[in-house]
Amino acid sequence: MTVEIIIVLGIIVLAVILFVTERLSIDTVAVLIMLLFVLTGILTPVEGLAGFSNPATITVASMFIISSAISKSGALSSVGIALTRIGRKNYLLCLLSLMLIAAGLSAFINDTAVVALLMPVVIQVSRDIKVSPSKLLIPLSFGSLLGGVCTLIGTSTNILVSGIAQTQGEKPIGMFELAPAGLCFLVVGVAYMFFVGRHLLPSRKLSENLSEEFDLGDYLTEIILLPDSPSVGQQLQKSGLVRDLDIEVMQVTRSKEKIQVFPTLILKANDVLKVRIGVDKLKSLKQEKGVKLKSERKFRDEDMRMSHSKLYEAIITPNSYMEGKSLKELDFRSYNHGASVLAIRHRDEILHQKPTHVKLSAGDVLLIGANNFQAGKLRQNEDLLIISQTERSHFNYGKIIPVLLISLGVIVTAATGLMPIVVSALAGVMLLIMLGGIRIEEVYKVIDWKVIFMLAGVLSMGAALKKPALPNFWLTT
Repeated sequence: MTVEIIIVLGIIVLAVILFVTERLSIDTVAVLIMLLFVLTGILTPVEGLAGFSNPATITVASMFIISSAISKSGALSSVGIALTRIGRKNYLLCLLSLMLIAAGLSAFINDTAVVALLMPVVIQVSRDIKVSPSKLLIPLSFGSLLGGVCTLIGTSTNILVSGIAQTQGEKPIGMFELAPAGLCFLVVGVAYMFFVGRHLLPSRKLSENLSEEFDLGDYLTEIILLPDSPSVGQQLQKSGLVRDLDIEVMQVTRSKEKIQVFPTLILKANDVLKVRIGVDKLKSLKQEKGVKLKSERKFRDEDMRMSHSKLYEAIITPNSYMEGKSLKELDFRSYNHGASVLAIRHRDEILHQKPTHVKLSAGDVLLIGANNFQAGKLRQNEDLLIISQTERSHFNYGKIIPVLLISLGVIVTAATGLMPIVVSALAGVMLLIMLGGIRIEEVYKVIDWKVIFMLAGVLSMGAALKKPALPNFWLTT
């Protein structure tokens, strides 16, 4: 065994360990492995970076853009309407329809986009028919995954394998070449979920009251700021009440007039503040100088409606800029025009003690209090997905028809062999941009760059395995 082979095997073992332990993100590991191959001379810099220009990588990036354009066009809103109607009639029929619809969409659209589109609808349906959301969300996930393996563009792995086969002199995989095997897997998977799997799905507590569901356990009280209060004359966000006691101000009344709550609001003597506060801080509030308390009671959803606000659940999307940061670091309330996070659900744990200091992760669910204006701004935030209080997308045929025709054109030209998939996908992206199907600013946001970097790194690993006897290029002239 040569030194080069030992180096290659050692780097691959390191990659496997890092992938399994998840100490670093998958894209970071992929780029690190690529760098190690170049530094040790197994690959030249050109060979190491070749994965970024590989047709498979470019095709995957293009399909992210096309999938996003379809989702943003509102073309799939009718799917949500149909699922709602079916779900209200029969749970089993809804489960079957959901998996088949998700599979059909995922065969041609990125499965992440499909799940993001259908998740709010599925949660609303589950509440309408009094079924635990997990009994529909898990089938949604499996349906999307099973549908993705039925076509070449259904999942990035299929595109990657086709690209590698082509570089080895083999024929590329056809658009529907995988369909016979994929459809078998789909039928078996759907049948299993319909007859067996549904009995194994978790049945989590379903509550109509989000404050109960998130187990806030907090109290709502009104306080009067006396003239000697240290908070008088200070901005709301910098006042001792908010900064030290970590309370949430729901409403401010000044001279019998309700004032909009925003972080830079200057507090004045005799202001009446309606606040939400944890049980552990209630005693400290009673001892606060210059503060007079009225009667307190348990916090309920109705209290949000009384202050012209509602409770919303929002999930942090994959690749969100919010990952790894706290709400305080993000200045969430100021950035979102005063909308406030009341609690955070991290996996099965609900965090409502100092939620502003919690490091966020993709998949975390935020319980947000917001009025209609703030909720509108939240819906425009691509790093958050509102999964409650959903609104139907309005049909815009002037935008939907071009997007669908271009997407269909990409599929047909690739399936018939008129163009290589990478060329048809790139042409589709350029047409979408020029015809206004998606803005150029959005293009960079919708691409899952973690996947792109991961693919480039994995391709460098494959290149290294092909040439383990390459001499160290640092020693050559």
